[in-house]
Amino acid sequence: MTQKNNRLADTIRKPKVKTSSTTVKDTLQVEENKRTRRTTIYLNADIWQQLKIATIEDGTNLSHLIEQLATDYLEKRKKTSKR
Repeated sequence: MTQKNNRLADTIRKPKVKTSSTTVKDTLQVEENKRTRRTTIYLNADIWQQLKIATIEDGTNLSHLIEQLATDYLEKRKKTSKR
């Protein structure tokens, strides 16, 4: 019978081996609209969490939502500045 070694290293979980990796390009690519520029925004943690949940429920992603909000804002701004 073999004796077990009681070592701390034996208790540490081994990381799972990834079979394939996903490129950043594939992660950020949305079929109907290809992203051309990346940026960083800072949001309150509660707002970020609520937006993340909402986009998951709506079947979209946060980048697409923010892009749509920015597009709507620019269209509204263009209409109001022509007066």
